[in-house]
Amino acid sequence: MRTELIFLALLGFASSLPLASDQNDSVLMIKESLETAEVGSRIGLVEGIVLAILEVLRNLMKNGSENFPVLDPIVVDRIHVNESTLNMPNSYITIDDLTISDISTFEMEEINFSMASLLLQRYKLDFNLVIPVVNVNTSGYDLSLRIFGGDVYGKGDMTLQIIKPRVHGYFVIGFRTNEGGIFIVLHECKIKIGLDSFEPVITGMFNNQASSDFVSAFLRNLVKEMLEFFEEEISYIVSVAVLIIGNLVLYDFDLASLLPFV
Repeated sequence: MRTELIFLALLGFASSLPLASDQNDSVLMIKESLETAEVGSRIGLVEGIVLAILEVLRNLMKNGSENFPVLDPIVVDRIHVNESTLNMPNSYITIDDLTISDISTFEMEEINFSMASLLLQRYKLDFNLVIPVVNVNTSGYDLSLRIFGGDVYGKGDMTLQIIKPRVHGYFVIGFRTNEGGIFIVLHECKIKIGLDSFEPVITGMFNNQASSDFVSAFLRNLVKEMLEFFEEEISYIVSVAVLIIGNLVLYDFDLASLLPFV
């Protein structure tokens, strides 16, 4: 559904307002709606804004723009790290033609809005976002590592499916306005990450298929267990990063530009 239709469906009370003649009028209408509407209608307005932003983000991920690179798929021609980066003598890892796809197929399984502070005009967004599957492919890998006095080596193919990676948690958001627009501000967030399964398929480990199957099975269990074991530590790091980066991204993202009557 186009972003304009999402707004028209969700902002029922706003549809009765007169059409704005310029962007400043649109900004004033949104600002006045947020300040004067009943709490339930105000939450509906915020919900519409967030859902519209998600659809804009999905489109940008697939198609990019002048200032936003295509992120689905992400394509990296070559990754090479050597002993100086790994801090391991006589070691390296090379991955060719890395492609990560289907990130933009995310689905919002649950989204709930509530008023966090009526006085400060802040809203809490609880969410549960899932991606059906993320596919990772390469044309090949080559590695040699010296670990604990032993050698780990391999050269072959590597593919990976991340089944139902899940991001859930909450944001506390507010708005700032100026003469040029209206913008979202992230005040708090807590993000947790999980997944249903991690499915690597690797060939060429130790030049032996049985060894490759063992490594694939080992990683399949290890990654999920590590996500669960270090859940709080990972959540803290991701939450801080999202709060900082999210505010940087949203700083110049004018909500008024999304409205059909701009």
